[in-house]
Amino acid sequence: MSLGGRKGVDSGIHDLEKEYFHVIPQEIEILKPDVLILLTGPGQNAYYNYIKENFKVKGSPKPLAGIDVDAVAKLDIEGISLAYKTYHPTATKDGDRGIKDAEKWQYYHAIFDDMKEHLDDIFLKDK
Repeated sequence: MSLGGRKGVDSGIHDLEKEYFHVIPQEIEILKPDVLILLTGPGQNAYYNYIKENFKVKGSPKPLAGIDVDAVAKLDIEGISLAYKTYHPTATKDGDRGIKDAEKWQYYHAIFDDMKEHLDDIFLKDK
């Protein structure tokens, strides 16, 4: 059983987390963040299934900045003003796709740019 690293976390670790330390959904419910960035990796993988199992996701992931939706996406999660998913920072280190730092930062900048574009939506939503 791997504890993570270059190949990511295996299903055994996920099973342990689900059974004994399933706190992420409760943390989100308690903290009620306006912005949520999920570092899940590519596409609709096991991590994305975890998101769908634990949050009310409306519709499909939406691409950002013309980048492949599997690399970076905006999610419509009930109760969260802005939600995104992209690669974890360690995915750049000999990851399965060999993602370069510049590519990773392109994804992060797409998220930052979208956040900047919608900050008024967050701060002015109660007015």
